[in-house]
Amino acid sequence: MKGAASLRAAFAVTAACLATSAHAEPPTKAECVSAHGEAQRLRRAGQLRETRVQLLTCASPSCPEPVTAECVPWLADVERALPTVVFEARLPDGGDAIDVTVLVDGEKVEDKLDGRAIAVNPGAHAIRFVLAAGAATTERRVVVAEGEKTRVIRVDLPSAALLAPVPAPVADGSSGGSHGPHWSTYVLGGASLVSFGGFALFGLKGNSDAHDEGDACKPNCAPSKLDQARHDYVAANVFLGVGIAGAAAAIIVGLTTGLHSHASAAPPATATNAQVPSFDRSMLK
Repeated sequence: MKGAASLRAAFAVTAACLATSAHAEPPTKAECVSAHGEAQRLRRAGQLRETRVQLLTCASPSCPEPVTAECVPWLADVERALPTVVFEARLPDGGDAIDVTVLVDGEKVEDKLDGRAIAVNPGAHAIRFVLAAGAATTERRVVVAEGEKTRVIRVDLPSAALLAPVPAPVADGSSGGSHGPHWSTYVLGGASLVSFGGFALFGLKGNSDAHDEGDACKPNCAPSKLDQARHDYVAANVFLGVGIAGAAAAIIVGLTTGLHSHASAAPPATATNAQVPSFDRSMLK
């Protein structure tokens, strides 16, 4: 049995080295030496997956012979010790779930379940199974032993309907009345602002006309010389009065409509008008 395991590990090492050399540029001497040292550090830390990556580099035939002489047997040892697991998920109806995302310690390792074994580091892991973009989620905590191969980790996914969020109630505009100001409040307020603008415009124009005409006829100015300025002042006063009246009306309408909307709001259901479900005495039998 031990000889068979060693033979399988040797085949795995050979296949891994050939695949690495076929799909990547050969590592440089500096990369080989760096991977040799990093692999030893990772192996002591129990990070076998990461160790395997470094050993595949320093076991390359392009690396110096003293480096490969150590990395090749180390890689065989890591292949034997590296655990593998197979993830399975069962739907509420008993069928196999396929479109499942699997995360191991927060790292996504599977987009779809296909029955293939994947390598994980030995130790405790938090495994999360996510079905249909988060519609159903299940998490398990497992301890994977070093050297454990093709361990099946199976979960029963809950019903997506049980995990669906409850929709927020939609406010019904027909109940409770409107709590905002009446539309006429905005109209009156806007008219008031326009009137105050007219007051400022004609007031400034009157001051300008009075100043210009006064400078032209001093010291003896006929009353007719200042007629334009008087007209501007009259218009400014009219706009001022309209603006004050509009502002007052907007305030009054806003207050009265607000009080009316609160008063007309539907009162909450009480014990006298609420429907109480009937009690079925047959449940006690």
